[in-house]
Amino acid sequence: MICNYVIDKNHLFESKNKYIVDTNVIVGQFGHPYHVKQVKNNPRLQKAINYYNNAVNANAKIYVPSIVISEYVNLYFSKRFEELNKQNPVKFKEKRRIIGIHLNIQMIVNI
Repeated sequence: MICNYVIDKNHLFESKNKYIVDTNVIVGQFGHPYHVKQVKNNPRLQKAINYYNNAVNANAKIYVPSIVISEYVNLYFSKRFEELNKQNPVKFKEKRRIIGIHLNIQMIVNI
């Protein structure tokens, strides 16, 4: 698994290898610039990203669990939401709940 803690310093990356990637690695590679900056300032996470890049360059199989995708999407959109709502600060989860309640009420009314 490629994650925050990389144990084997002498690991050989080969195309036959398979890896499961941690959310921090995906965020560091493809995330919002705010999160990428945080990850790049963390040497341990930067090492994990380098391992990810080595695995990609070796044409190894990389698996991303659905929970990692979910965490990535949530992190990205919560930060983007904060940027777009600086004048009217509402926390992302509160807004999500409000929207969810509104949608549930709409569905009930439309039935």
